[in-house]
Amino acid sequence: MWSAGAHPAWNFCVYELDVIKRMVDPLTASLELIRTHDAVWTARDDILVTKGSGQLRLLQRLRPAGMPVHHWRQVCEKQLARTS
Repeated sequence: MWSAGAHPAWNFCVYELDVIKRMVDPLTASLELIRTHDAVWTARDDILVTKGSGQLRLLQRLRPAGMPVHHWRQVCEKQLARTS
């Protein structure tokens, strides 16, 4: 394909949330994925998020048990601000 002067229009990487959750440090791993990809889309059931909120949605799904939702959201927003 490259020899014909063509190149792929899209390159998709797919990561399963359950696999990410089983990593030693899922938050750091997810932040690295966010840093190294041009866009982060999330999908669950029939909902596909293709805008910037996909990054936040991914991180929110990693909330540790027992941590209040509002506190975890603040942690996620702070971490995302550092990746910009």
